[in-house]
Amino acid sequence: MCGFISFFGPTSMQLYDAIRNKDFDNVILNLPHILTVLISVAKILNIYSNKTLFRKLFNSLEEDWKLLESKNELQMLDKFTKHGYKLACLYRRTLLIALVIFLSLPLYNPVLDIIIPLNETRQRNNVFQVHYGVLDNEEHFYIVSQIQKTAENNFVEKNGTNIRNIGYDAFKECVMMHYKCLQLYDVLEKCCRNLYLITMVLNAIILSVTAVEVIVFLDRPAEAIRAIVYLIAEQFHLYMFSLPGQTLLDQSVELANKIYDSDWYKIPTKAQKVFYLMQVRSNKPCILTAAGIYEMNIESFGITVKACMSYFTMFLSLRE
Repeated sequence: MCGFISFFGPTSMQLYDAIRNKDFDNVILNLPHILTVLISVAKILNIYSNKTLFRKLFNSLEEDWKLLESKNELQMLDKFTKHGYKLACLYRRTLLIALVIFLSLPLYNPVLDIIIPLNETRQRNNVFQVHYGVLDNEEHFYIVSQIQKTAENNFVEKNGTNIRNIGYDAFKECVMMHYKCLQLYDVLEKCCRNLYLITMVLNAIILSVTAVEVIVFLDRPAEAIRAIVYLIAEQFHLYMFSLPGQTLLDQSVELANKIYDSDWYKIPTKAQKVFYLMQVRSNKPCILTAAGIYEMNIESFGITVKACMSYFTMFLSLRE
């Protein structure tokens, strides 16, 4: 909380001064950073406000994992868990690399002053444009340089099962497991739907404004490179946010296809009636949404990026 206040207060004051002075360049320089922090705060508040649902979700996963006895089921869960872990590592490392580059570029001139000193001090560029009221940014360069970045990733999947040559009890257990998967999907959707909406809206604004920032600061290579790194990191963040929804959608569609291709007509009539309900429900894909307005998948990600290019043109025309 202290880190949030120490960052958000000064940057908001700087943004207010830029708007009051009609300084468009400083507005687009500050706005993406403020919105990024707001996304981080929204994620933290979402976890806190839905902590009961998240606890229910994780406890249910832990219990189901212990109850599974089939070697194939355990292998499938292990496969998806490792896949999710690899994606999480890729997400963290990519953003960490972007963070290091973003933080290092403002230190370029101070380092050169030490290695190759000139008769005058090179220009100082703060990590963020801030306004503390009583501090001068030029004289207190090392004091006002700071950053705050928070990230998380949610990943949940489910997979269908083959029904050939299994007994009625085993088949009934499979249907119950499918029902529990649907319950977990409902919990996950409730936990994340509002967060997804806030994140997608703010990310779209950040991408559009940062793209304008790249064009505006082409005459200042260090600032332009930082803006490009920030733009790439935000696009990657948006992509990784859309990927779990795409994976869940693919797996739910695959389940429907497996049911359709199975030898369902060979199972007992008693089981067919139960199986029919499972088949009907599986025809409705599991889709993560942003408050029911926006579907979280790769196709929607592409549409969002295209829309950001349109907003980029609009913001650029406003500057001119």
